[in-house]
Amino acid sequence: MIYDPRYRGQVFWDAPHKPDLMTLINMLQDQIRLKSEIVYPPSGKDSKTLGIGLGISALLGLAAGGITYLVTKVGLASFIVGFISLFFGFTVTALIIAYNRLIVRPRLMTSEVNALCVGHSITISDHHTTRTPVFKYTYNGREYLAYDGNYANKTKIPAIDSTVTINIDPEDPSEFMWSERNNKRIFFFAAAICVIMIIGEIAMIVVTLGDKGIMGG
Repeated sequence: MIYDPRYRGQVFWDAPHKPDLMTLINMLQDQIRLKSEIVYPPSGKDSKTLGIGLGISALLGLAAGGITYLVTKVGLASFIVGFISLFFGFTVTALIIAYNRLIVRPRLMTSEVNALCVGHSITISDHHTTRTPVFKYTYNGREYLAYDGNYANKTKIPAIDSTVTINIDPEDPSEFMWSERNNKRIFFFAAAICVIMIIGEIAMIVVTLGDKGIMGG
């Protein structure tokens, strides 16, 4: 996605040496003080999917819990079914996002360009830093400054001022995948975990509804 060095909650670092934690914290504090200069990152495709999925999951949980209560008149069973249904929705959402990033997105990245890593976008969470490369490249006569807003790797990322071959989406050249693609294994693993969780969640709902003690029968 298009990158702006003023993005909220991120530090753009283009020096050849790695910054220390206190330097990053001070830079973030300066960013907070300069509120007028802060730019909010646009929502990525996965972020939108996540927002929709969370909303549907909440409605699913409420509906499942409400229907269970109307049928059984047992508050505990209704709570359990609603809670499990909520996480069922979360799991399905995670599986959809994994599918989009693992299967759909790579198929769209059909054009190769040489990109210059001009810096790293650095974020801090619980005093741990994560970095993702920021690339500058030209496609069809237009220059782009972009980064993968969803992917961060603490160590295996291109060095600043290095040139990397990346795959971009011709329909949306600010969307790309760079040559570090070992993350596919992570998504395969995540998909397997999601399937196991879905099966377990369905089994728990069936057990809950069939448990006469909980149902009060």
